[in-house]
Amino acid sequence: MTWTKKYDEFCLKQKLRPSTSVILRAILRRAKKNETCEIEIDLRVINNWIQKFRGRGYDRKTLKFALAQLDEQTQGLILIEKSYTWAIHKIIVRPLSFVLSQNDQNSGKSPKLPTGEPMFDTEHKKNAYKQQQQDISRLKSLFSEVGLRFTPDALVRVWRLALKDFDNVVDAVQLLLHRHSTKTKSIPNPCGWLVDCLKYGWHYESELVQEPNLPIYDSISQLVEDCNRLRKIPAPGT
Repeated sequence: MTWTKKYDEFCLKQKLRPSTSVILRAILRRAKKNETCEIEIDLRVINNWIQKFRGRGYDRKTLKFALAQLDEQTQGLILIEKSYTWAIHKIIVRPLSFVLSQNDQNSGKSPKLPTGEPMFDTEHKKNAYKQQQQDISRLKSLFSEVGLRFTPDALVRVWRLALKDFDNVVDAVQLLLHRHSTKTKSIPNPCGWLVDCLKYGWHYESELVQEPNLPIYDSISQLVEDCNRLRKIPAPGT
């Protein structure tokens, strides 16, 4: 992906450290343009690239903090899928437009405050884990209601892909049930479909949102009369 001014503004708004922004640049160099993708990164390789142009790389603590900050404070732009070592991770990278469109969708909700610097603080970790357990329990109850079963690890993954927003999960389930009810063939793997829905944001631009509610007319004369009225709608500002 190409780095733009919007990324600079986004990094400032999310209060990312300068080192985190540099590492984000390195990650985006490998990501697909305008497309959600999964890539495997090695922080040591990224650090070598940084050292080439900066003259020196970052220490291990800075690298680990930067990836954690990207995972926690970029509203789903970067999500860690799996960690193999301290340096090697499989991550999801989403287009900035995807994240900004979600912000528009959620503009009526109470804003989430950034977690800030204390992400490695013991008390912060304890409270975050307690909250996550409550959220996962709620998800499990939701899925039980519609006959979906996820492993504990998969429930955590679903929650993270949903950006820790219960409404996002409900919207995805609603779209799943709609597709299952209206398609000729049933969805063979509903749990996998739901995961992909949250990963790629299908529930933000679904037929449930886009399907128009058109009026039905009993006569041609009524239709013509209504369309003539539409012709007289004034332009904005007149």
